[in-house]
Amino acid sequence: MKYLIPLVIVSIIFGSCVPKDKLFSIWIKNNSNENIYFIVNNYVDTLLPLTNKYLTKVEVNDRISIDSYQPWNEVFSTKYPKDTLLIYFFNNDSINKYDWETIRKSNKIMVKRIYSKQDLQNSNWYINYP
Repeated sequence: MKYLIPLVIVSIIFGSCVPKDKLFSIWIKNNSNENIYFIVNNYVDTLLPLTNKYLTKVEVNDRISIDSYQPWNEVFSTKYPKDTLLIYFFNNDSINKYDWETIRKSNKIMVKRIYSKQDLQNSNWYINYP
């Protein structure tokens, strides 16, 4: 018994110091002939965000990941309560030609795709564009 309390305390200390070096990824692969951009949004809010802060570029024949320190199954349960993720894709010309406010107001997106948690699990958390 006298060793139980120190053991619990040490376990708590070391358990809270475990580095978060494991990333869980959703991969987006650009199979098109042009660079693309994308932004991820919660399905509850179907409008483009006010800022393009999270706009991400994917070069031709390249891939990029959307990473989380939590497994995506858990993320969907908390951040995406409808178990659905929206991804807006934009072409290179629109991003380079227009400011973000014009893109938002004119809805200058190439395509909007909706992915359920089940869709992403079935594809092993991999999205191919187009």
